[in-house]
Amino acid sequence: MKHVKKALALALAIGLLGAGAALADNQDSITIRMSPPTDYAISLSTDDFNFGEVELAETYLSTDTTITVTNTGSVSADWGIAGQNPAEGWELGETPDEDTIRLRVMLSSTTTPESGIEGASWGEDDSVIIAEVTRALDKSFDTEHNEYNGLNVGADGERRIWFQLETPTQTTVTEEQDFSVTVEAFAVEHAF
Repeated sequence: MKHVKKALALALAIGLLGAGAALADNQDSITIRMSPPTDYAISLSTDDFNFGEVELAETYLSTDTTITVTNTGSVSADWGIAGQNPAEGWELGETPDEDTIRLRVMLSSTTTPESGIEGASWGEDDSVIIAEVTRALDKSFDTEHNEYNGLNVGADGERRIWFQLETPTQTTVTEEQDFSVTVEAFAVEHAF
Protein backbone atom coordinates (compact mmCIF):
# COMPACT_ATOMS: atom_id res chain seq x y z
CA MET A 1 0.00 0.00 0.00
CA LYS A 2 2.92 2.28 0.74
CA HIS A 3 4.21 1.78 -2.78
CA VAL A 4 0.84 2.63 -4.28
CA LYS A 5 0.62 5.87 -2.29
CA LYS A 6 4.15 6.83 -3.37
CA ALA A 7 3.38 6.03 -6.98
CA LEU A 8 0.13 7.97 -6.83
CA ALA A 9 1.85 10.97 -5.23
CA LEU A 10 4.59 10.84 -7.85
CA ALA A 11 2.07 10.65 -10.69
CA LEU A 12 0.12 13.57 -9.22
CA ALA A 13 3.31 15.67 -8.90
CA ILE A 14 4.32 14.91 -12.49
CA GLY A 15 0.81 15.79 -13.66
CA LEU A 16 0.88 19.12 -11.87
CA LEU A 17 4.29 19.94 -13.31
CA GLY A 18 3.01 19.12 -16.76
CA ALA A 19 -0.06 21.26 -16.24
CA GLY A 20 2.15 24.12 -15.03
CA ALA A 21 4.32 23.83 -18.11
CA ALA A 22 1.23 23.87 -20.31
CA LEU A 23 -0.07 26.98 -18.54
CA ALA A 24 3.29 28.77 -18.85
CA ASP A 25 3.09 28.62 -22.63
CA ASN A 26 -0.28 30.37 -22.83
CA GLN A 27 0.72 33.69 -21.21
CA ASP A 28 3.32 36.39 -21.65
CA SER A 29 3.88 39.96 -20.46
CA ILE A 30 4.90 43.29 -21.91
CA THR A 31 6.62 46.28 -20.31
CA ILE A 32 4.91 49.59 -21.01
CA ARG A 33 7.28 52.59 -21.04
CA MET A 34 6.67 56.30 -21.35
CA SER A 35 8.44 59.55 -20.55
CA PRO A 36 6.71 62.61 -19.13
CA PRO A 37 7.16 65.90 -20.96
CA THR A 38 10.18 67.70 -19.54
CA ASP A 39 10.57 70.81 -21.61
CA TYR A 40 12.24 73.54 -19.52
CA ALA A 41 11.76 76.97 -21.04
CA ILE A 42 11.10 80.56 -20.02
CA SER A 43 10.17 83.73 -21.83
CA LEU A 44 10.82 87.37 -20.93
CA SER A 45 8.25 89.97 -21.99
CA THR A 46 11.03 92.21 -23.32
CA ASP A 47 14.59 91.70 -24.43
CA ASP A 48 15.75 95.23 -23.57
CA PHE A 49 15.53 97.59 -20.58
CA ASN A 50 17.24 100.97 -20.50
CA PHE A 51 17.98 102.79 -17.25
CA GLY A 52 18.93 105.79 -19.39
CA GLU A 53 21.61 108.24 -18.38
CA VAL A 54 22.76 107.49 -14.83
CA GLU A 55 24.82 109.40 -12.30
CA LEU A 56 27.71 107.93 -10.31
CA ALA A 57 27.10 106.56 -6.81
CA GLU A 58 23.30 106.53 -7.27
CA THR A 59 20.58 103.88 -7.05
CA TYR A 60 17.98 103.28 -9.76
CA LEU A 61 14.92 101.00 -9.91
CA SER A 62 13.22 99.45 -12.93
CA THR A 63 9.82 100.93 -12.08
CA ASP A 64 8.83 102.40 -15.45
CA THR A 65 8.54 99.11 -17.31
CA THR A 66 6.71 95.92 -16.42
CA ILE A 67 8.97 92.98 -17.20
CA THR A 68 7.32 89.57 -16.91
CA VAL A 69 9.01 86.18 -16.82
CA THR A 70 6.82 83.23 -17.87
CA ASN A 71 7.46 79.50 -17.51
CA THR A 72 6.76 78.40 -21.09
CA GLY A 73 7.96 74.86 -20.44
CA SER A 74 5.74 71.84 -19.96
CA VAL A 75 6.61 71.23 -16.28
CA SER A 76 7.29 73.13 -13.07
CA ALA A 77 10.80 74.57 -12.87
CA ASP A 78 13.23 76.39 -10.62
CA TRP A 79 14.67 79.55 -12.10
CA GLY A 80 18.23 80.80 -11.91
CA ILE A 81 19.84 84.01 -13.06
CA ALA A 82 23.26 85.00 -14.34
CA GLY A 83 24.82 88.23 -15.52
CA GLN A 84 27.45 88.79 -18.17
CA ASN A 85 29.86 91.71 -18.15
CA PRO A 86 30.33 93.75 -21.34
CA ALA A 87 33.53 93.09 -23.32
CA GLU A 88 35.01 96.32 -21.93
CA GLY A 89 34.00 98.75 -19.24
CA TRP A 90 32.03 98.33 -16.04
CA GLU A 91 31.74 95.02 -14.20
CA LEU A 92 29.10 93.34 -12.08
CA GLY A 93 30.11 93.02 -8.44
CA GLU A 94 28.96 92.46 -4.89
CA THR A 95 29.56 96.13 -4.00
CA PRO A 96 29.62 99.31 -6.13
CA ASP A 97 33.16 100.55 -6.65
CA GLU A 98 35.23 102.16 -9.39
CA ASP A 99 33.86 100.80 -12.69
CA THR A 100 31.79 98.23 -10.73
CA ILE A 101 28.00 98.16 -10.46
CA ARG A 102 25.78 96.15 -8.16
CA LEU A 103 22.68 94.84 -9.89
CA ARG A 104 20.00 93.20 -7.76
CA VAL A 105 16.88 91.36 -8.86
CA MET A 106 13.59 90.51 -7.13
CA LEU A 107 10.44 88.74 -8.20
CA SER A 108 6.83 89.44 -7.30
CA SER A 109 3.37 88.39 -8.33
CA THR A 110 2.06 89.86 -11.56
CA THR A 111 0.60 92.80 -9.61
CA THR A 112 2.56 95.50 -7.85
CA PRO A 113 2.63 94.95 -4.08
CA GLU A 114 1.00 97.54 -1.79
CA SER A 115 4.42 98.71 -0.58
CA GLY A 116 5.51 99.25 -4.18
CA ILE A 117 8.93 98.53 -5.54
CA GLU A 118 10.28 101.62 -3.81
CA GLY A 119 9.13 100.20 -0.45
CA ALA A 120 11.16 97.02 -0.84
CA SER A 121 14.20 96.67 1.40
CA TRP A 122 16.40 95.20 -1.35
CA GLY A 123 18.39 93.41 1.32
CA GLU A 124 19.73 89.87 1.35
CA ASP A 125 16.38 88.50 2.54
CA ASP A 126 14.45 89.66 -0.51
CA SER A 127 16.85 90.14 -3.41
CA VAL A 128 19.63 88.39 -5.28
CA ILE A 129 22.79 90.12 -6.46
CA ILE A 130 23.45 89.33 -10.09
CA ALA A 131 27.04 88.34 -10.70
CA GLU A 132 28.64 86.08 -13.26
CA VAL A 133 27.31 82.97 -11.51
CA THR A 134 23.84 81.53 -11.60
CA ARG A 135 21.83 81.96 -8.43
CA ALA A 136 18.49 80.51 -7.40
CA LEU A 137 15.72 83.07 -7.61
CA ASP A 138 14.37 82.17 -4.18
CA LYS A 139 13.63 85.70 -2.99
CA SER A 140 10.50 87.83 -3.19
CA PHE A 141 9.59 91.18 -1.70
CA ASP A 142 5.91 90.69 -2.47
CA THR A 143 4.72 90.45 1.14
CA GLU A 144 1.11 89.83 0.12
CA HIS A 145 2.12 86.82 -1.96
CA ASN A 146 5.60 85.83 -0.78
CA GLU A 147 5.41 82.49 -2.59
CA TYR A 148 6.07 84.38 -5.83
CA ASN A 149 9.73 83.58 -6.15
CA GLY A 150 11.66 81.54 -8.72
CA LEU A 151 11.27 78.16 -7.06
CA ASN A 152 8.89 75.49 -8.34
CA VAL A 153 7.19 77.80 -10.82
CA GLY A 154 4.35 75.90 -12.49
CA ALA A 155 3.94 75.60 -16.24
CA ASP A 156 2.51 78.91 -17.52
CA GLY A 157 3.44 80.53 -14.17
CA GLU A 158 4.37 84.22 -14.32
CA ARG A 159 6.42 86.57 -12.15
CA ARG A 160 7.32 90.22 -12.47
CA ILE A 161 11.05 90.82 -12.38
CA TRP A 162 12.47 94.02 -10.90
CA PHE A 163 16.00 95.38 -11.02
CA GLN A 164 17.90 97.70 -8.70
CA LEU A 165 21.04 99.27 -10.16
CA GLU A 166 23.71 100.81 -7.93
CA THR A 167 26.16 102.69 -10.15
CA PRO A 168 29.96 102.88 -9.74
CA THR A 169 31.48 105.27 -7.25
CA GLN A 170 33.92 106.45 -9.95
CA THR A 171 34.40 105.62 -13.60
CA THR A 172 37.04 105.52 -16.30
CA VAL A 173 34.36 104.65 -18.89
CA THR A 174 32.53 107.14 -21.11
CA GLU A 175 30.57 104.79 -23.44
CA GLU A 176 27.13 103.25 -22.88
CA GLN A 177 27.34 100.02 -20.90
CA ASP A 178 25.27 96.94 -21.83
CA PHE A 179 24.97 93.98 -19.49
CA SER A 180 23.35 90.71 -20.47
CA VAL A 181 21.11 89.07 -17.85
CA THR A 182 19.94 85.50 -18.46
CA VAL A 183 17.10 83.77 -16.63
CA GLU A 184 17.22 79.96 -16.89
CA ALA A 185 14.77 77.19 -16.05
CA PHE A 186 15.95 73.99 -14.36
CA ALA A 187 14.46 70.85 -12.89
CA VAL A 188 12.82 71.59 -9.52
CA GLU A 189 15.31 71.32 -6.64
CA HIS A 190 18.22 72.01 -8.97
CA ALA A 191 21.37 72.55 -6.94
CA PHE A 192 22.58 76.11 -7.50
